[in-house]
Order: sequence, then C-alpha cells, then structure tokens
Amino acid sequence: MKIYVTADNNFSVYVNGRFLLNGNNWQKVYVLEIPSAFLNEGENSLVVVAGNAEKSPAAVIYAIVA
Repeated sequence: MKIYVTADNNFSVYVNGRFLLNGNNWQKVYVLEIPSAFLNEGENSLVVVAGNAEKSPAAVIYAIVA
C-alpha cells in the first residue's frame, strides 16, 4: 500500500499513531510505501497534519493506493 501526498506549505503523516513521512515542497508529490508493520488487520488510522506558512489559500492532497 502506497501513500501519495503533498501540501502547501508543509505536512507530516502518521499511520496508527506512528510517524511515517513529512515534506515541505508543495510542488512535489511525496510517494512512500506504507510498511506492513505500521498496519493493523481491519481498521487503521491515517492523520495528515499540515501547516500553511502564509496567510493565503492552501491545500492538502493525498491518495492511498493498495
């Protein structure tokens, strides 16, 4: 399972409470395989924490692909 993510201006990703990835370049899509050790059978949680360094519109975009 892979995650694709980007945000303006920065982000951190957590899977089931464990830190997975961060980035700070909104022009780059970060791609990472989610380690099987991070995943539970059944339900899992994904948290994306994003920050915007300026008082301007911003966005977070992500996708999870099995």
